Amino acid sequence: MCAYREKIHYIRTEGTQRLEKLACDADLVILLSLFEEEIMSYVQPSFHPGFSFSPRCSPGSSPQNSPGMSRARAPAPYRRDFEAKLRNFYRKLEAKGYGQGPGKIK
Repeated sequence: MCAYREKIHYIRTEGTQRLEKLACDADLVILLSLFEEEIMSYVQPSFHPGFSFSPRCSPGSSPQNSPGMSRARAPAPYRRDFEAKLRNFYRKLEAKGYGQGPGKIK
């Protein structure tokens, strides 16, 4: 588990460059996919000049404040929009007679 912690630390500090290097680590990819919604909907807190940020002492770094432990978040806005468009598309297809199944061939 410590190895994953180190890898996630490197991803946090080096960003997408490190993530691309670790993309072939299947176990890490599976671990990150478990937290996909939290990762994609994360909004970095605004930084104030003169305020030094340390992840170790920030209140957000405690396990009680982690996204997995808090109440469930709504999906990211772009995902909600996409899902709404997809539902609308399927509704229009069905209204025009297209659909799935043996009786729905057009």
